[in-house]
Amino acid sequence: ARLLFPLNGRRINDIRNGLPITLPVNVRGLYGIFFYNCRGFAATPQGQKLPASQVTFDVNFRLYNTDPNTGAISYLSVGQGPLPYYNMLFFATFSIMTVLWIRELASNASHVKFIHRIMLFLVVVKALSLLLES
Repeated sequence: ARLLFPLNGRRINDIRNGLPITLPVNVRGLYGIFFYNCRGFAATPQGQKLPASQVTFDVNFRLYNTDPNTGAISYLSVGQGPLPYYNMLFFATFSIMTVLWIRELASNASHVKFIHRIMLFLVVVKALSLLLES
């Protein structure tokens, strides 16, 4: 882990007054934001525990990825950008399969069993799932 935003050089009044702090991240990866209040956990060299201190603050995050070519904002995780396109593609595929399956069931109505209707239901549910995910 590496420290991306040290508070060195910031005046305490800037932080208290809610000065917006922006951190551009140019390297893809998984980032975590941690706050540690070490008072009350650390011991002095004499073995005495330091008194705990209460800390309160408000934090607002806006986390997103940008397309390096267009600069468009995407709230999807890295690598999941093309998923809506693929979901729509497979929705169209499953919709066509549904129409073909219904046509096949209608043309061979005397041989249709309950399992054939269940499979039709499965294809419809999968198509709707892909539509809603896209």
